[in-house]
Amino acid sequence: MNQRQLLSTKLKQHRKALGLTQEHVAQALHVDRSTYAYYELGRTSPSHETMSKFADLYGVTLDSLVGRRTDEGIDHRAPIEDFRFLRRSEQALLLRYRQLSDDARDDVFEYVDEKLSKHKK
Repeated sequence: MNQRQLLSTKLKQHRKALGLTQEHVAQALHVDRSTYAYYELGRTSPSHETMSKFADLYGVTLDSLVGRRTDEGIDHRAPIEDFRFLRRSEQALLLRYRQLSDDARDDVFEYVDEKLSKHKK
């Protein structure tokens, strides 16, 4: 299996493990669904920037996506097992959140905590 085929297999496995559609992933990465489908089919290869977005979205390393390592859970962001049962707005929010840097995620939590404390008053 060549690197492009391995990547296409990994992308499909990760997407299905989260219960995502090709459309969900395409929207999260700001690409056309057909472009994403070509990645999964191994017809085209994503750019390095897009590969980084895949790694962030799926909570894995770039190395694991291209078959260099088999320890895929390094950043410890567990897949959301019941993702498909969330509302579309919740799905969109979680997909966007996974693309943020650690600092930006901290900012999100601070913002939500602030809003919750004001709401409770």
